[in-house]
Amino acid sequence: MFELLVLLLTSWHSQMRLTRSTSKASLPPDGEEMDDVEADDAPPVKTTKKRHVTLHDDNFAFKLLCASDDVKLDASSIVQLRHPKSSSPALFQLSADAQNVYEVLRFEEDTRSWLIDDAIVADGSMNICAPIHPMFLVLPYLLKNKQQFVPLDQMLEDSEYADIEKLTENKRVIQALPLVADVKDTSSCQVYRYNEEKAMEWFENRFEKLKGALLLHGLLHKAILDDDEALRRYSWGILCDYLPADVAATLKLRLQIKELEVKRAASDSTATKRKAEEDFFSNSENDLIKPEVKKKAPELSASQKRLQQASKGTKSLMGFFTKQPSA
Repeated sequence: MFELLVLLLTSWHSQMRLTRSTSKASLPPDGEEMDDVEADDAPPVKTTKKRHVTLHDDNFAFKLLCASDDVKLDASSIVQLRHPKSSSPALFQLSADAQNVYEVLRFEEDTRSWLIDDAIVADGSMNICAPIHPMFLVLPYLLKNKQQFVPLDQMLEDSEYADIEKLTENKRVIQALPLVADVKDTSSCQVYRYNEEKAMEWFENRFEKLKGALLLHGLLHKAILDDDEALRRYSWGILCDYLPADVAATLKLRLQIKELEVKRAASDSTATKRKAEEDFFSNSENDLIKPEVKKKAPELSASQKRLQQASKGTKSLMGFFTKQPSA
């Protein structure tokens, strides 16, 4: 179902060619590594050493790529294009004829590594090729020229990401353009201009297809699948990851996507906090932080009252030991 491939990516300073001692040196037919031969035993022309690339080679970085069976990894290329939401660089895989487009998604965790053959690869991330409609990649260029009619090849001119020009011959792009743009025929070619109403209808259609697929495969939590509003909100969240912010906001209003209710949760949080404070101050272990409660003075007996009355005006005994100030 899936094809796994360890990609071997070289750094700019790495050298993929085999090193040879002379220009006439030959390699063993079986491709196995040869040891250096002593000069006395063989002519110099036979002295050669093949450099095998291994998982332990620090000059190479290994990446694990996971793709479905219909992705022909050996007949495709990984290129850098603008992401349709942010216009920042992102990796995409194009088939040789640029008819099939996949986004390369990276999944990683801090504590993960791969065991490949007899080696441990410290980078435990996984790269997955996920199919994407190529029209989403063309959308930022269509929006950039939305005030005028432009030919497709001129629209997709990008000095920073030249590989986007490969989509000028993409059949899915050519079929989808009339659904999101106004089209005019000229003497030499067709020209296109972004049409918001058409585009919103196309996005809404993609939204319904995505929602139906999520419901059909049942891969989400039952709480989402059983709640239509939750499913609509989840589907829109996936779709808007491939739309510019202003387009996503317009589509959200059109689809009437409701925000998740958080008011009740906030009130519950306040009640919980108040209850916790009450429990805290009612705990006998926290007496040190309670406000001090003044104890009521005990009532005096009749004899104690007489002694207290008789002692009024009497000088304290400590006064006899205190140094008197000089006059």
